[in-house]
Amino acid sequence: MLRVGDELITLIDPDAPASEAYRTLRTNILMRNFDRDMKVINIISTTAQEGKSTCVLNLAMVYAQLQKKVLVIDLDLRMPTIHKKLKLKNKKGISDIIGHQAEFEEVVLQPYENVDVRERRSRLLQSLSSRMR
Repeated sequence: MLRVGDELITLIDPDAPASEAYRTLRTNILMRNFDRDMKVINIISTTAQEGKSTCVLNLAMVYAQLQKKVLVIDLDLRMPTIHKKLKLKNKKGISDIIGHQAEFEEVVLQPYENVDVRERRSRLLQSLSSRMR
């Protein structure tokens, strides 16, 4: 069983085959779009527990290693996990910005150089989400 944070193989063991696979994925994305500056990468699936958050974070780390600025936004309404994997508190989120309850700068966290993280949930959405169950 992995401990929280162990999913960040690109930080824990940069020479591991999995780390090289993330760098290869990054290179393929960069080469596919070499003629334009890609602004958004969206990782989605219809099934839980497929490794989306792990993939997002490791891809963010290998982009940051190229001195690229990365903003990770966890928009999972039911089970946000990015903050857990990075050992961050999930206090304010993007919905707080939309609802004029917080400013962008208050909501964005920077756990690593060039990697900013924003969570989805706020107290309002947590309350609504618990009512929907």
